[in-house]
Amino acid sequence: MRKGNNLITDIKAKVNSMNRMEFWGGVTAAIGGILLAFGPLNLILVPIAYVFFLISAILLTVWSLKKKYKGILIMNVTYLVVDIVGFYMWINKFLGGI
Repeated sequence: MRKGNNLITDIKAKVNSMNRMEFWGGVTAAIGGILLAFGPLNLILVPIAYVFFLISAILLTVWSLKKKYKGILIMNVTYLVVDIVGFYMWINKFLGGI
């Protein structure tokens, strides 16, 4: 009986971990979107938005790999590249490079 309880506990922990990745991936994407929307009012928000988008893309890439969701994986790997390029271009344009 003890082994069965450990197995159930392990499965619940993995499911909760995956659900947290999906949840926080969505939350960080929403925060990034809100910050980017207000970016023209305050330019310091733009790189912060890219950081939130980057965190979201990483979380959702890992989540989609584990869940084997190929479409979401392709989308988030694309977002990951776009976030890195966007952040780099923003830094170069407004701050003259890193």
